[in-house]
Amino acid sequence: MADKTLAEQIQFELQFMGMMGMCGRVEAADKAYIKAQELTAELIELEKLNAALDWNDWHDKLSEDIEAENSEPVETKTDYCNRMGFDM
Repeated sequence: MADKTLAEQIQFELQFMGMMGMCGRVEAADKAYIKAQELTAELIELEKLNAALDWNDWHDKLSEDIEAENSEPVETKTDYCNRMGFDM
């Protein structure tokens, strides 16, 4: 089942769990439920990682656009406060 996506694998395990439960095979249904839970946890971690990567890509692109537009590096808060004479 390795050529299937995580979502497809989860779907299969849940369908299998339901079928085994209807047949009275509680032990097999429990194993399918546990496998579905493990796959779901893996899917959640991958989605979190993907969201973090998307955020970093977006932030980097925005910073590049701002720097290109200003043709100067983006000033940090610390640099601004120092330039304006504020104590930090």
